[in-house]
Amino acid sequence: MIRVIYNILLALFIIVLGLSFFIIGFVASISANLPSIDNLSNYQALQTSTIYSSDGRVIGLLYKQNRKWVPLSEIPLHVRQALIASEDARFYQHHGVDFISIFRALFVNLKEKRVVQGGSTITQQLARQLFLTSEVSIERKIKEAILALQIERQYSKDEILEMYLNLVYFGEGAYGIEAAAETYFGKHAKDLTLPEAAMLIGLLPAPSEYNPFVNMKMAKKRQHYVLKRMLELGFITKEEYEKALKAKLKFSRKRMDFYTYKYPYFTLYVINELLRRFNVDTLMRSGVNIYTSLDVDLQEKAQKTLQEVIDKNRSWSNAHQGALVIIENDTGYIRAIVGGYKFSQNDQFNRAYQAMRQPGSAFKIFVYTAAILEGYRPDTEVEDKKIEIKLPNGEVYSPVNWDGKYMGKMKLVDALKLSRNTVAVQLAMDVGLDKVIAVAKAMGITTELKPYPSLALGSAEVKVIDMAKAISVIANDGVLIEPRTVVKIVDQNHTPIYVDVPRRREILPKEAARYMREMLYKVVEEGTGRSVYTPGFRFGGKTGTTNDYRDAWFVGFSTHYSCAVWVGNDDYKPMYKVYGSTLPSWIWRDVMVYAEKRRLRRQGGK
Repeated sequence: MIRVIYNILLALFIIVLGLSFFIIGFVASISANLPSIDNLSNYQALQTSTIYSSDGRVIGLLYKQNRKWVPLSEIPLHVRQALIASEDARFYQHHGVDFISIFRALFVNLKEKRVVQGGSTITQQLARQLFLTSEVSIERKIKEAILALQIERQYSKDEILEMYLNLVYFGEGAYGIEAAAETYFGKHAKDLTLPEAAMLIGLLPAPSEYNPFVNMKMAKKRQHYVLKRMLELGFITKEEYEKALKAKLKFSRKRMDFYTYKYPYFTLYVINELLRRFNVDTLMRSGVNIYTSLDVDLQEKAQKTLQEVIDKNRSWSNAHQGALVIIENDTGYIRAIVGGYKFSQNDQFNRAYQAMRQPGSAFKIFVYTAAILEGYRPDTEVEDKKIEIKLPNGEVYSPVNWDGKYMGKMKLVDALKLSRNTVAVQLAMDVGLDKVIAVAKAMGITTELKPYPSLALGSAEVKVIDMAKAISVIANDGVLIEPRTVVKIVDQNHTPIYVDVPRRREILPKEAARYMREMLYKVVEEGTGRSVYTPGFRFGGKTGTTNDYRDAWFVGFSTHYSCAVWVGNDDYKPMYKVYGSTLPSWIWRDVMVYAEKRRLRRQGGK
């Protein structure tokens, strides 16, 4: 009998010893392939970069993961306690793995015959977040436990809490407690109240399922659970618990994407500029601050004015869309971009820089500039007469004036002032269409221009932003200051990593630019641009209307700003006799008067 017992015990010993060696070997093999946590203190989490207007208002976020890292000192105690109460009550007692919690969770889950509780500590969850996947397997749990033990040996509890609260996902695109506080409540993490903290921490097990914007009932249930656990652990009093349960939460959905940017036409253009000039992947990860040239008040005025003018005149005009760009002359900074009547999820097309439309007579700016460069002067005599030009295909091109009349001999300044088509075509043919194209390209036109006689009357297609850029050359005495929106980029320590430097190029001789400027002043004071004339302000510019009324423009400048406005329809349906001197001019005048008056007020003028 003793011999039998001895043999059984020996067999059990060998089995246990074998299992022990197997487990030790299995764990050792897993450990050998684990990532090192030595550089965890230098871990760079993906962080949100913020885009600001010129006066420091947030106008957009740029991120792969919407995250803003905050130190533990800026995270309220009740946020930390809510996390510990709901996720890891023995956080300060264990060393990374809580065997008591594991056995308790196992017992509860077996009793309920489903997974009700998890045994992972906060440190284990952090290890999974940083180094592992969400794969459900024994091997992953072992890796998780080993990494958790290593993390606890090298980092303090507070350091672990800070990392965890800045890394976990809260739903709605928000990573970390700061982004979550801004996304759900429109405030900083440091300002979260107890009931708000309990709501956010309650999201962690299943952010989509407990999202208050999707399922408020489940979100409240989770909040109540967190508060109850805080009460049970003595983190809050009974009075605080009951008050928090009754508190009415004020949500402020702050998730920012392409559909919720407050100034999407401008902000998306900024992102387009960033794509052209910088490593955007880096910007989307590093949490930098991007300062732009946006004048928020001017942007709002421009958008509102365009909408109001179209709304008031839609019934008779059949005009449904418009766009404009405003550039500050002495800096080249784009201060406002309106890319359409209204930005929406179904209409994100930015007509300010993506659309190409015929400029009509506004293109004469380049024809007359080319003529000035070839020796013409404002008082040079030209003749408004019927002309016929034989084309290479044998057809005859014979332009007509908008009024069907011919005025005979007149000065160049008067021909531009009254927008005489036959004079513009004659000038283009005289100086050479290639010369006109070269001038337009040098001044900023980026679209294709073909050397047809009708080019002089704006038959080619151009962009609104290019026309604003081109007219600024005349306003700036012939100097092109490349338009842009990014002023500077600074890192999280406010150290500049990019500071904009204006790029200036002399495109036109100063004298030529001044001749053109004076003639364009006359267009507004005495000619087709008379609807823009405003006592007390000196504006110059040019109207543009296509023969079929599909496009109407006003392109011009003041002392301090250049602006191009286009009105039309996306489907190219004709408007009802909408000229450049009507809707576009009315929009242009109201916006530019506002801009100049604000500038005067800022400088202490009347």
